[in-house]
Amino acid sequence: MNPTNGNGDLAKEGSVTLAPEDMFRRVLALERKRSERSRQRFVLMLLHTGNLLQTEHGEVILGAITKGLFKSIRETDIPGWHEKDRAIGVICTEIGSGSMASILSALHSRVFSALRNDPDLVQMKEIHISFHVYPDDLDLENGGRSADISLYPDLESGEKSTKASLGIKRAIDILGSALALLVLSPLFLVIGVLIKLTSEGPVFFKQQRLGRHGVRFTF
Repeated sequence: MNPTNGNGDLAKEGSVTLAPEDMFRRVLALERKRSERSRQRFVLMLLHTGNLLQTEHGEVILGAITKGLFKSIRETDIPGWHEKDRAIGVICTEIGSGSMASILSALHSRVFSALRNDPDLVQMKEIHISFHVYPDDLDLENGGRSADISLYPDLESGEKSTKASLGIKRAIDILGSALALLVLSPLFLVIGVLIKLTSEGPVFFKQQRLGRHGVRFTF
């Protein structure tokens, strides 16, 4: 079998070349933005390999996996490392507007069959396949689940490096807001009374918004 390139990604003919982890995460971030504009869903398929690729047969197993992917994904799908040597990701775009359950079932069957039939993958039972749809709920007005963190690996890595600075900023925000409320509370009380006397409805305006990682909150 041919050797891997400098990034550990296969360059063998007839197999899929995996994008490096940092590049794949950037592409995933761009695909999220494209989906938000077009309102077209995409699927992130993850092949979780556990510690299989760290064993002495890791290169053979990786070659078998990429060969199976080559047989089961389209040319427009984007394969790469979601987590180096532990999870291979495939971004499946333009999946259409059909039943998501049917689409995922067909995709799982196609990939699973291609991998199961490879004699080099005797450890197939240790490979777990998961699917992550973005956006997972197009009905933004009626609420829904928070977005899957697997779809935001680029933001997750950035948060780890800035955790301390974000904590300091949060403390300053809370202290500043508390001070402003204390100083301006007489004015706010007058404004609230005027609103009640001159218009119907509540004093406070409330609306559902989407925050970081797709988490919904009341604004």
